[in-house]
Amino acid sequence: MLYSEVATVNCDPSAAVPGMTTCTSSGPAVFGSMLGVAFAAQGMSQLANSIEAFSSARSACAQAMLAIDRKFGTDAKTVTKPSNDDEEAPAETYTLPKYEIDSSSHHGLKPEATKGEIVFENVSFAYPTRPGTKIFNHFNLTIPSGKTVALVGPVSCIL
Repeated sequence: MLYSEVATVNCDPSAAVPGMTTCTSSGPAVFGSMLGVAFAAQGMSQLANSIEAFSSARSACAQAMLAIDRKFGTDAKTVTKPSNDDEEAPAETYTLPKYEIDSSSHHGLKPEATKGEIVFENVSFAYPTRPGTKIFNHFNLTIPSGKTVALVGPVSCIL
């Protein structure tokens, strides 16, 4: 646009020459437009990483949402979930167990007092999705009555 305006109108794109008509499109405006396109293209190149992260998060949350959406006391039901974004792989079908315990429910018996201690002896644990990574390996812990304990740490650690 700037070149054709200079060629047809014989204007000054820099607006620095006295006595010459200044072009409606200026050099700084064209340069700014080019920078805007370059920055937008750079941002677009990172878009694929974000979409991949959202897709992974969505598929990771699917099983948790199935468990969260179950209702107290309902019978087992069969659920079909799509395979992991692979259109050629068949969908997986599995049966959710009957939802027997709802830890957030206000229904049920509530003991007035509890006494005793909690003891973990020689506990080994790995998440089903990462069976090769042990979270607890021969873990021992005794929690006395009346104490509150939190286990905190990276998932990949081996105790």
